[in-house]
Amino acid sequence: MKPLIKRVLMILALGLASAAMAPPSAALAKSCGGSGQAACAWHKPGPECRTWLREVRGYCKPCGAKGQKACKIISKGKACKPGLLIKKGKCVPASSTMIGQIGDKVGDTVGGVFGGGKKEKLQAASRKHGPEIAGIARQISLALPDGRDAKALAQAIKDKDGRAIQRILSNNSDLRTSFEALERMGFKTVTVGIETSGSFVAGGAHETGFAMDLDFDGTPKLYTTTSLSGGYHFGGGNDLVFSFFRSSHTKIDGHAFGTIAEFDAGSGVGLNMWFTSKPFDFAGFSIGIGIGSLGGGGAVTYALTKIWN
Repeated sequence: MKPLIKRVLMILALGLASAAMAPPSAALAKSCGGSGQAACAWHKPGPECRTWLREVRGYCKPCGAKGQKACKIISKGKACKPGLLIKKGKCVPASSTMIGQIGDKVGDTVGGVFGGGKKEKLQAASRKHGPEIAGIARQISLALPDGRDAKALAQAIKDKDGRAIQRILSNNSDLRTSFEALERMGFKTVTVGIETSGSFVAGGAHETGFAMDLDFDGTPKLYTTTSLSGGYHFGGGNDLVFSFFRSSHTKIDGHAFGTIAEFDAGSGVGLNMWFTSKPFDFAGFSIGIGIGSLGGGGAVTYALTKIWN
């Protein structure tokens, strides 16, 4: 009997050792990483907390909301929840006073294009909707591809390879995090294009690129956009521009009016907000390398987009 007892004891010991080395169960996993809970440490080196939580002395504390510290939810910098901007490390409401003024002057040569008080409507609408997207615009600007990825995107656009663009974007974990936040805000589409000609004062620009779903489902669609600007917008040409729309990626064609705004309060983000003409409603926004090169005051823009396939 003694050998049998020894064998049983050895089996029990091995079983206990295996259990001790096994990864935490789902039940145990839920006991860390949440608000007020201990940070989790088994996924990768260093403690971890769930999204919109930060680790403070080994515990997870809320961040990113009004009055709270900004969260490092992407690798390149900290961010706040939609509608909030970072000021002295904390998240504060993105009020209209924190959005740079829209230019009061529109070039006389394009004034007739807008007509019907469009400039005044755009100014009012941008101040209304700007705070909604201020925080997410900054988050996206930090996550935008640069260096090798930016060059690869530009080449894929020139090669008209929509699937390659989709792969580059989907492999960027920071962008995926930002895109998920946009989807929760009601956005459906991302477009990536190259502005192929500069514009200054009353100039025009041409953009070519691909539109796709924010969740990377479906087939990317080639599009072209021709725009006419008035005011103080200057783009040097051959710049990557990223746009985000509430419509599906096959429904972004047609006429749109835009207004270029700059956010201060340390956000460093310039963007072009787009509005449909009938009804006059907020449709989406553009940010990117080219959009960042804004002169003082901003501009009003008219654009016509066409989907080709």
